[in-house]
Amino acid sequence: MGEGKGVEKLIGAVRELDDKDSLLLLVGDDASVLPPHEDVRLKVVPHVPQSELLPYIRSCDVLVMPFPRKPHYEKCMSPLKLFEYMASGVPVISTDLPSVREIVGNGDVHFIKDNSHGEIARGIRDLRKDAARAESLAGSSLEKSRRYTWLNRAESIMAFLSHGTRD
Repeated sequence: MGEGKGVEKLIGAVRELDDKDSLLLLVGDDASVLPPHEDVRLKVVPHVPQSELLPYIRSCDVLVMPFPRKPHYEKCMSPLKLFEYMASGVPVISTDLPSVREIVGNGDVHFIKDNSHGEIARGIRDLRKDAARAESLAGSSLEKSRRYTWLNRAESIMAFLSHGTRD
């Protein structure tokens, strides 16, 4: 869609956290196209095959989906990244969008009102302060992710198609 997916907001959020322990891990990005980030601890890993992605995801304390509040992201997007994140057992922070709410609720994901660096940083701080809630969100998302396998999706499509046909 010609729009960024919020990487610059993540960099700003880590900058706002202003601590020496935060490391931003970006997988599948090209460091040469990132905005200035010299003052942020950042690890950029170029494209990784899907089969090798899970260890990177699981190495994180929190996963962030800072989608912008734009019509495409609000109504048309199918957030495939969300399904990967849910299945990881790691707590997720997401912009509060209808397209995400179709899949998860407040007990599954920590929602932020927009994708500003301040909101993202606040979400990270909230989950750092409340480890029990972070663990609960991760567990709930993991459990819910079992509904969204490719096999379950194919079965629901086949069931829909078989009810829509005549003998």
